[in-house]
Amino acid sequence: MADFSVDCLNRYFSDSGMFSVFTHSTRRVVTCRSHLGIQGAYAARKACYSDGMKFNEGPLQLYKSHLERKVLKPDDSQLKVVCNLQSLFERLKDYDSQKQSSNQLLTPQGLYLYGGVGSGKTMLMDIFYDSIQVPNKKRVHFYSFMLQLYSAINRWNLCCPSDELTFDTTPVESIASELAGEAWLLCFDEMQLADFASTRLLEGVFRKMLENGTVIVTTSNRSPNELGASSFGREREALDSLTSLVALLTERCELVAMNSESDYRTNQKRGKDNYFTPLTKHTEKVFDEAFCEAVGRGRRLTSVSLPVYGRKVIVPIASENGIARFTFNELCRSPLGPADYITICNAFHTVFLEDIPQMSIYQKNEARRFLSFVDAAYESKVQLFCTAASSPDELFQLIPSDDPLQEDKMHMEMMGEMAYDLELTQLELSSLGILTGEEEIFSFKRCISRLKEMQSELYQCQKHRLQAFSPYLGSFEERLQSENRRREREHKRRMKMLEASGDGSEALRELPLTPLTTGSSDWADEASY
Repeated sequence: MADFSVDCLNRYFSDSGMFSVFTHSTRRVVTCRSHLGIQGAYAARKACYSDGMKFNEGPLQLYKSHLERKVLKPDDSQLKVVCNLQSLFERLKDYDSQKQSSNQLLTPQGLYLYGGVGSGKTMLMDIFYDSIQVPNKKRVHFYSFMLQLYSAINRWNLCCPSDELTFDTTPVESIASELAGEAWLLCFDEMQLADFASTRLLEGVFRKMLENGTVIVTTSNRSPNELGASSFGREREALDSLTSLVALLTERCELVAMNSESDYRTNQKRGKDNYFTPLTKHTEKVFDEAFCEAVGRGRRLTSVSLPVYGRKVIVPIASENGIARFTFNELCRSPLGPADYITICNAFHTVFLEDIPQMSIYQKNEARRFLSFVDAAYESKVQLFCTAASSPDELFQLIPSDDPLQEDKMHMEMMGEMAYDLELTQLELSSLGILTGEEEIFSFKRCISRLKEMQSELYQCQKHRLQAFSPYLGSFEERLQSENRRREREHKRRMKMLEASGDGSEALRELPLTPLTTGSSDWADEASY
């Protein structure tokens, strides 16, 4: 075992050691416990000093700053990951994606960071993102990125000139090239594969972006091989897309597991009170006082509407200085979805949410909306003030009854309803991981953990961060032109088929270009929910 001063945090550690930080004789020291024993520890120390590199910038420096301010507490697994991120930081400082996009062998590997809820994955990725000063970088969450992709596809369909409508360029390739041009460093939070369509789209976009020299840093609750484990059936096409994406991530990203046994969010330095429980007259009074303090004296309160996909989301109480107030019923019992919550959290840096109940299986729709809202608020670094019926740990009562027979009955009723909705005549429970609640449990744990982190000083000192989300519906003229171009492509394909078959029927050759008469967008309605 070898002891290093805190200055050793400014230097590079090899990946072979395990690290811990602790206080000893009123000074902070770093201990390197290498599996190579004492000689290996001293060898790591020698390498640390002999390379002549002083890491006074990058993730290590920022992480050290958080430790010194006691905003974070020492954690072995986090420090090991920070060292991986520091190594990537050094490799990317002089990287030029334009010069090296033609040769993937020269493109640095990204990083795929996975582990349990509350281990600090998102926090460490944010430290990396904040510390690397490159102009072309982007940090996105899974939900907002997917909405952005679907919006971009819609824009491509509406605005792509006719001469570009060839089989040489697909919408996915065009959009991926555009995204790679905007940012060659993509930090992607909460990688998940919920369905076949999203998986196939992500695989195509990521593959093209990587070909263009993009470096991807992503977090996930699961290792690549476990992605989509409970969301995919046994269809060959779906499994092929899943396998292809997993292989791509494994090849182009360094896989780093976080094995922290504690939830770092519960160990952070507490900030000001913003979560008030239980629901009493006293908590209501304290909540109202916090709201008045945040709004400030003399500011006017009003209701506003936010445009989302051609419709309006009503904010019942809003102030001119970026503060909104909702009841749980208004926010989570209305037909709102991820796009709506992202729009709300982009528009307001502080949200007051009152009367959050305990949620059981009977409030599964409300619970899903609440999860989506908390995710959107967390990613936007919204300051969230709440009154709730219980602490975050007790909000989600998945089974309200203590009677085991009643629990089994409820399980069977719920599964029967899902089977009926999915038109499954022969339900094989072992093949339907989605019915086990595995993904939901991940989501509940993540929500609980994030609600706790929102009460920390580290979270509360962060600035409001807008998510990249600009839904594109197009004008009526653009939708009309897009429809006519679609019919023109259909006409050309039919001509080729007729020429190949030798059928000279003039009736089949005429395909009228009827105008578009609808003023709505189906994909927008679907994406919003």
